[in-house]
Amino acid sequence: DGPEIVAWAASKLPQGNGKIGLFGTSWLGFTQVFTAAKIGRNSPVKAIVPTYMGSYLYRELTPGGVPSQSIYFPRDFDKPGMLGNDSTSAMGKRLYESWSGGGALALEGEFWKSRQPINYLEQVYRSQIPILLVGGWQDLYPTGISELYASLQNLHAGKSKYDLMDAGQPISPNYQLVMGPWGHYKGLNVEMTLAWYDKWLMNEATPDFTSSTPYHAINMTTGVWYDFSTYPFTTNYQSLVFGKELMLSTANASASFRFGPRNTENTSVAFQTRPFVEEMVLAGPGSVRLLASTSSSDMTFLVELFVVDEKGSKTRITQGNVIASLSQLNSEKSWSSGGQLIRPYLQLTTEMPVSSGKEYVLEFPLSPKLATIKKGH
Repeated sequence: DGPEIVAWAASKLPQGNGKIGLFGTSWLGFTQVFTAAKIGRNSPVKAIVPTYMGSYLYRELTPGGVPSQSIYFPRDFDKPGMLGNDSTSAMGKRLYESWSGGGALALEGEFWKSRQPINYLEQVYRSQIPILLVGGWQDLYPTGISELYASLQNLHAGKSKYDLMDAGQPISPNYQLVMGPWGHYKGLNVEMTLAWYDKWLMNEATPDFTSSTPYHAINMTTGVWYDFSTYPFTTNYQSLVFGKELMLSTANASASFRFGPRNTENTSVAFQTRPFVEEMVLAGPGSVRLLASTSSSDMTFLVELFVVDEKGSKTRITQGNVIASLSQLNSEKSWSSGGQLIRPYLQLTTEMPVSSGKEYVLEFPLSPKLATIKKGH
């Protein structure tokens, strides 16, 4: 449908100049990417602005194989305040029932793969359409939109779209990302969007979009903006090991607990570092490795990372999920830096039986963030 709508708009709209810019948030961001993939080079589309969307739809809605709050969204398609009609409720309810009930859509199969932008990026790159991405650290898609930026830049540099970026690779200013402190649909900037269209649809000079550092990100805790060329942002990764840098900070010394809500008794265990001796910026993706066994047939974990100030107040920075039966790693698509695993890529396509009493090594992908840990925190 995308190319047909573009052809109509380019030729039928009054006062048009034949150049088209696309804009939209969430699924309307995804459909811009699909249109760019389908329409090819030298089309009327001269710029797109996909906002609050990602590259791996399934693993962003179902992080670590664990359905997030987004699982309820399709079920509620026809609720008041959503779309205001029941035109998509049949599809939404079927999706919800399969997803939540362990049906075919509960794993990353063909249904999801056909709807994931990462699988169309070669065609998107060949279209040569400039792309301004907008995302938020509090959105569903900070991982996916960051990796979408990296994949486009990698294709520009002649690399695999699945690689992490290198400091010395060529950078195209035609692919930009603005990552703010926002949640879904929040913080959209009309002036920034119009400036992108002024550059590509109206041929106006816009110095802000000629940078060799086109990933623009705000620090969540200080409000300072940074400009990066690569994602991940750094090669300076450090491991914090239990018993060395990490100390148990709960009374649960055995680290043995049961399934349940995190704030109820014996359902969680906490670890803490010593106070930092100097200020440090936490930047980009991360991971947690947990060795665990269960007396049951499966186990699922939520890992949360907080910064704790001198008064004991906590600020949640990032999180990750994993379920043991879906914890197999894809080593080819996982990212390592300096011999350390920094972004595990889980298979999420087939379930693995979990044996009672067997120890499993679980790797948690942590959602990327940019935040300062102050001295003494």
